[in-house]
Amino acid sequence: MEDQASAAQQHVKELRVPREFAKYDDQSEPEVIVRLEQWKQRACDVLLALRDSLRTQEDITVSTQAAVVYATAAFDGEGLWVLDSSRETARDVLSSFEKPSTDLLECILRDSVKPVFALNPHPNINADTGRKLPHAAGGALGQLDYLEGQEWKSHPELYNVLSWSLRHADDRTIERLWHMFVPPIMTYLDDYQAAYKLKGVDLVLQLLKNTPAHLLRRTGMDVLLATSLKTCLTFLHNSETPELIRRAVTAYLRLVESTTSPGSASRFDQLCSLLGDSIIGNVWVYASREPDTLQASLDAIPEIVEALDIGTARYLKALIPQLVLPLIPAPENDTSVAYKLASTRALSAVIRMCTPRIPQRRGAILEAVLKCWVDLSDRSISDADSSTFKDELRSVCAALTSACRPLVPQLDAELQRLLALDPEMFGPLLGPYTVQSAQSMVKTANLGGTAKDVVVAKVAHGLMSMTRVDVVPDEQAFEAIKGGIDALPPGVKMMLNSSEFYDINWGTTNLELLARFYEKYPDYADKTFLSVKGGAVSKYVMSCKREDLRRSVDKCIAALRGTKKIDLFQPARLDREVSVEDTMHTLVEMLHEGKFDHIGLSECRADTLRRAHAIYPVSVVEIEVSPMVYEEETKRVIATCAELDVALAAYSPLAHGMTAGIIKQREDFTGLFAAMTRVQGENWDYTRRLIDAFTSLAPKKGCTPAQLSIAWVGSLGDKVIPLPGSTRMERTLENLYGADVELSPEDLADIARVMEENPLRGDRGYGDAIDLKLWG
Repeated sequence: MEDQASAAQQHVKELRVPREFAKYDDQSEPEVIVRLEQWKQRACDVLLALRDSLRTQEDITVSTQAAVVYATAAFDGEGLWVLDSSRETARDVLSSFEKPSTDLLECILRDSVKPVFALNPHPNINADTGRKLPHAAGGALGQLDYLEGQEWKSHPELYNVLSWSLRHADDRTIERLWHMFVPPIMTYLDDYQAAYKLKGVDLVLQLLKNTPAHLLRRTGMDVLLATSLKTCLTFLHNSETPELIRRAVTAYLRLVESTTSPGSASRFDQLCSLLGDSIIGNVWVYASREPDTLQASLDAIPEIVEALDIGTARYLKALIPQLVLPLIPAPENDTSVAYKLASTRALSAVIRMCTPRIPQRRGAILEAVLKCWVDLSDRSISDADSSTFKDELRSVCAALTSACRPLVPQLDAELQRLLALDPEMFGPLLGPYTVQSAQSMVKTANLGGTAKDVVVAKVAHGLMSMTRVDVVPDEQAFEAIKGGIDALPPGVKMMLNSSEFYDINWGTTNLELLARFYEKYPDYADKTFLSVKGGAVSKYVMSCKREDLRRSVDKCIAALRGTKKIDLFQPARLDREVSVEDTMHTLVEMLHEGKFDHIGLSECRADTLRRAHAIYPVSVVEIEVSPMVYEEETKRVIATCAELDVALAAYSPLAHGMTAGIIKQREDFTGLFAAMTRVQGENWDYTRRLIDAFTSLAPKKGCTPAQLSIAWVGSLGDKVIPLPGSTRMERTLENLYGADVELSPEDLADIARVMEENPLRGDRGYGDAIDLKLWG
């Protein structure tokens, strides 16, 4: 056994990567190059021998394991010393350490990594704690002192070893070994050479995957990382600059999302600093003649504006000219197709996020798009590039018309005039976005039961978020409601979902907001199908007793003040003390009195629906459906609705923002949602894995994660109607057009695979804290 261990240790020594690889130059010292090439070939044989020797050993000390992992992890990645064969063998060896213990990772870092960086300590970090120092340490020359020597650069394998260690460390391990992980990562990130900074950014991205936000804040590393990542955006005029910009922006955004709360001043300020100071004020000024660098900054824009949201509007004066410039044909703008594609994608993202401010800039945007379209028709580029570019230009037109149509009454006349100039040329670009074409593209669905002849948009509009906690101003709320209705063709209604108790005090604030909307826009009463939930006796207490349901309906009618008749009423929850048959008899009694026109149920089981439907036709059933809530009972209810010809309104199709990519950290949840069992403790790790896997599918479909989630829910049946909420017009339209995303059998298979491979822990409620009376 000792001989076998000794053999393994000998192999480890032979695998030490020669220092010459750190400054490898194939243009000089041929004899060195020959020697290093011979070493690479020999390393393959040594790795094979190491693998075979390990297979015959039963017990290896932790220190020997650490030495083996360090030596083999050096080949698990890219490097001038790595061959495909050596990488494959190294990964075969490392598969035996797929779930390394914290003790093993500590041994690797303590014995092989920390001593190297201890020779050149980072001036801003306490090497013993991994905390930010109050003041930079160092010699008389300060930062220059720190940059001298840099022994760590003589160990080219360190990056691969650190990368492997981070990939195999969970949040507890990272917290325990924080003081060993942070100094080397920051040393890479703060180096004066762009190539090392790029590696540092990659290490930061891996670190952020499993690092708790409280640890970043407690150690002051949130501040240091933010500063260092922004510094990466000042490293211009290097061959690594474009990729450095792309990755540094992604890392910065993840850091901000992890360490700040949604809507907080801190998050807003940091995102504004990234866009305003780093991109607009630095990259676009000092790299204005470097197309690759500019393209990298444009590639980052969609991700930035999605995070900044409507706050992007403060930079429109700088953004729009910069984004339309590459589209205007001119000798000085003769940029690559890739550059122009980056510009159009960024432009579409900005338009979607800044909808209220776009109409006044539509002329400049449309002019640039039209000129680019004509120029594209005259150029000879590959069919694939031409097709992709045309699709992106159409996306700009789609975003532009969606933003402008509710606010610019003359928009359709403007489009028709442009079409008339050259129908053959501009028809494929503008034709689909005239008001008639746009409305005809909106998908619809028929309701069920007694409402089977009512045609509604395939995506409904939930109004709870307008008043549930903070009351949205009327102007904003009305714009959000009206924008969705205006996007529908004649004869198609928007299903609005309200309630007796959508208020922090469980009052009728939501219905009162609707009353004001209908008073301002009386013609819109007939353009909507109003579904109202009721039956609340007090906070979280629902009743289906006859007197309680009658009181609830009368209260809702009074709140609407005669502006709109309730189209459909449904008990918010079924009462376990009242049979569903008795509940239906009470509802039918009020329906015959003319208090509302149709009956719905909420949170009911499949067998309960059958019993209710036998009393009187149920028009709509409302249950929770999303890629994160697709239980066996969910499937049974969907199947029963299809059998009985009942429409199904799927509430929370975005899983409270999780499948929309809005919620990415546990700390993003506020209020009651923070108590959900699926975001508690280890359950969150499982939830996050599904979030990441699902949202990663959206770019392949050219849609937002929210639209992908809505499209998937809608694909579950012709009468399955996703019911997302929104408080802003742009979100209403984004949700509405989610139904237009066509999912192929392959797309559906990908989503099914993601859901199967990422099971969740916890239920969809709050455990024992609150009885939500689900599946009545």
